Amino acid sequence: MPEETINNVSTEETSTIALLATKLLESRSKRETLEDMLKKSKRTEEGIVMLMATEMANLGLSSFKTDTGESFSRGTKLFASIRKELREEAQKKLKEWGTSLVSETVNAKTLSSFVKTGRVQFEEDPTRKPDWWDEFEKLITVFEKPAIRIGGRKGGEGTEDGEGTTTDLE
Repeated sequence: MPEETINNVSTEETSTIALLATKLLESRSKRETLEDMLKKSKRTEEGIVMLMATEMANLGLSSFKTDTGESFSRGTKLFASIRKELREEAQKKLKEWGTSLVSETVNAKTLSSFVKTGRVQFEEDPTRKPDWWDEFEKLITVFEKPAIRIGGRKGGEGTEDGEGTTTDLE
């Protein structure tokens, strides 16, 4: 049975879909609001930590306890990253030095896009399918889950950039 697009979802037959669409939009809006609140809360927390660490250092405290029993200790977190322009050299050296820091991985989103593109191309023109494709398909696990695209939202219609245009139903 061919699928069709219905432009006006107000008929009795499609009232369930219209209700679900409304609930989906409400849920997405609530999630976006909560994500924004979480980002703001994290920034506020970071600011408080900076002020608290400074004040503790000014008072010469490395730790203290509150009247209610919570204890707080001043310290630091270390973050390190390889300079972008030296990435290849650094990875080569780390391997030479016998560290276990460098691993070869395949980005899951890139792999998914590669498989999707390949499948579409080979369905349209089977002669384009490389000899190794069937063997490759045996090496991977592929699953699909339903998604609903919502037009007219940020990110533009027809994009899948994670900016509120596609919702996965789990």
